[in-house]
Amino acid sequence: MQPTFNEPDKADDHYWIEHLTFGMRVDVQLLELQKRRYHAELMGLRIGRYIALRFDPQNWPLGEQLTGMAVVCRYLVEDELGEIFAFKAEVLQLMRFPDHLIFLTFPDDVAKRSLRDTARSEVNLPATATFAEKNYVGQITDISEGGCRLLLPQAPELQDWDKAEVALAIECTQGPKQALTAHVRNHREGREGVSVGLQFVAPQAWVQNLP
Repeated sequence: MQPTFNEPDKADDHYWIEHLTFGMRVDVQLLELQKRRYHAELMGLRIGRYIALRFDPQNWPLGEQLTGMAVVCRYLVEDELGEIFAFKAEVLQLMRFPDHLIFLTFPDDVAKRSLRDTARSEVNLPATATFAEKNYVGQITDISEGGCRLLLPQAPELQDWDKAEVALAIECTQGPKQALTAHVRNHREGREGVSVGLQFVAPQAWVQNLP
């Protein structure tokens, strides 16, 4: 059975299209192949006609007949609240030359879901994160009482991001160093390193005093 999206969760057409960026990661769930998920990147679209994604042939089931298969696509947008967008589509065609591209039908409806309840404030705080007993130095780029986004120049050596626990030591210019524990909610790799969304184990009231 295909996932359904409730009416109040639908995203305005202009809103979700404006948040699409070239090269952004898109998770593609193939519903007829045990609902397995594969990664792709956005290459372009034609409104009302199709969406084009680039895929890595080493991580895709190219031996399967995918044309006409139903898929659910999801992508993350990091704005003030952080949102996941999702839509249903069908595979129109796969191309293997000059690049590996998959064309999907243009979605009729797009759903969105906020990742957190409170908006985060933009900051630039040095921090040391400990993943699996190994330390990584980075920057906190936004923060709220419930969580933060951590930018690291190199990706931690983790086998399972979804269950990762992180010990954080955050440097604050107007107060003592803050030591706390968080869990990974999401992550994505880019040119500047890896951006990690973290949820604190307990609310951090001291965040309200940040300038």
